[in-house]
Amino acid sequence: MALTPVNKPAFWDGCLQTFSETTKPIVIRSDMEAGSPKVRRRFTSPVREADASVTLYGKDYDAFWNFFVTTTMGGVHPFKIKRPFDQAEEHWAFAGEPTYAWLDAKAVTVSFQLIQTPEMRALP
Repeated sequence: MALTPVNKPAFWDGCLQTFSETTKPIVIRSDMEAGSPKVRRRFTSPVREADASVTLYGKDYDAFWNFFVTTTMGGVHPFKIKRPFDQAEEHWAFAGEPTYAWLDAKAVTVSFQLIQTPEMRALP
């Protein structure tokens, strides 16, 4: 199935407040009864994962919720975010349900996990 990128809500430019990235292990290590462990590649290209958050105006909560549930279909479709170190845009997808922490009636921090597959890196 081909990936279909979607557009972010107009109020969100793709900048993130926090962004902590990890890479899934790209090798499998198997212990042998004797000798060194056997090592082989799991992927030809690594899958990247990130924990991220953004603080939004309270009035944008419903739009972000709808973006997650309807537009991305709960993480099926990727969308562009800005890399924190150079602001270049890359395609990522939600890897799970966002959590919403209300700071007050006018601000909400949305925390979520993202995933980027090799196919997403190839999108224009």
